[in-house]
Amino acid sequence: MNTFRPSGPVRLALLSSVLLAAGCATSPSPESFTHYGPAQSLGDGTVQSFVTMTGDTPTALGVRVSESVLATLPADPGPAHGAHETRLALPSGIAVAPYDHISFDWQPQGHEPDGIYTRPHFDIHFYVMTAAERQAITPVDMRFDEKAARAPAPQYIPAGYVPTPGAVPQMGAHWIDPSSPEFSPDGFSRTFLYGFWDGRMSFLEPMLTKDFVAGVKTMPGQRASFPIPQAAAVETAGHYPTVYGVRYDADAQAYDILLEGLVTHDAVELALN
Repeated sequence: MNTFRPSGPVRLALLSSVLLAAGCATSPSPESFTHYGPAQSLGDGTVQSFVTMTGDTPTALGVRVSESVLATLPADPGPAHGAHETRLALPSGIAVAPYDHISFDWQPQGHEPDGIYTRPHFDIHFYVMTAAERQAITPVDMRFDEKAARAPAPQYIPAGYVPTPGAVPQMGAHWIDPSSPEFSPDGFSRTFLYGFWDGRMSFLEPMLTKDFVAGVKTMPGQRASFPIPQAAAVETAGHYPTVYGVRYDADAQAYDILLEGLVTHDAVELALN
């Protein structure tokens, strides 16, 4: 029986193929893991922050709301501008620039403007400022109106966004998208706002009605996602979302309100107006 013995060039090609295959086998894609922050009580359930990491890179962050919360929310107005505010720390040891903390606000009677945001809903503020900086946003400040009216440089604002009048203490000025559902005949169900104070970003905010969140459980795939309008530049380096949405986790019996599709941006310093 004749035995085939590959020539030198052939042996080298075969060896290269084996080494390449071995290299591919030892370089798996990084795994994703979700980290949860401390749980806070709300109604008969809990809410808590979470961050999903793929390797060393954050890919999503948001708030997990246990299903029992939706059935047991307080009906009376809360003390924080009509809201019941639950402040959430990010998961221990997980830093996701530029976010400092999250405020999960339940608005049982909605808020102004009348006929727009007066449906019961959740305001979820992803703050890019500290709690101490928020406390300094107060009408006691003699320059409160001036700081509220100061717009950021145009490059830091998504196209089409416009400011609402004035500012909310401990938040700042809210900038809205006039093409969002709340300004259509269908009315408010979900939207995405940006917050600014004294010309700098203070928060990112998805707003969703209670009915919309609860309805995700019956949607195809038990999730709903929407693109986030993007600015041309950011003033603070970090991870910025391109999508917001809600998903229902049947195993955990919980809803996740999340920002995802995070993209890393370097800071672009521009002169403010």
